[in-house]
Amino acid sequence: AYETYLDDNPEDAYALILYGKFLRRMGQDRQAAGLFLEADKVDPRLAVVKQHLANYLVEEGRPADALPFMLKAVELEPKEPAYHHQLGVFLFLFGEDLVDLGVTTAETNANGMHDAFRAASELSPGNFEYKLRYAQSFFDAADPNWDKALTLWRGLRREASSRPEAEQEYLAMGEARVLA
Repeated sequence: AYETYLDDNPEDAYALILYGKFLRRMGQDRQAAGLFLEADKVDPRLAVVKQHLANYLVEEGRPADALPFMLKAVELEPKEPAYHHQLGVFLFLFGEDLVDLGVTTAETNANGMHDAFRAASELSPGNFEYKLRYAQSFFDAADPNWDKALTLWRGLRREASSRPEAEQEYLAMGEARVLA
């Protein structure tokens, strides 16, 4: 049905995206990436397409090629916390690879990761996981603001009073690490 529709409507970026998502679920990642590239040609202003292309490139072991797509997704949708969070996770996981490839420096990468987690946390203030990841990123930042980190860890501890004891202990350890 997708193919029939796209034969008649080859410029429908959203149909290309939906078909690409369907093919990814079916394990046809290369074909899905081709559809995402087609959607990108039709409308290069869709952050979701950049995100899918970045994910594909990461899965193919090409983080340096994925980075521009990650950055573009954030640029196109600066108020979408998920794109900032995904960028932060990407920089955390592949930072050393990017430094080894000469794409970025360790300091630039650490600061970019920290800024991405901060943005996600600020854009979605009710998301505990985003706030926690932001708090954790102080330990990886090049020049962290320890006073701000302490305030954040203490706030997380207050917020987590009804969470399981193990989580509360983890948060207390994070606060203690900042104090140390």
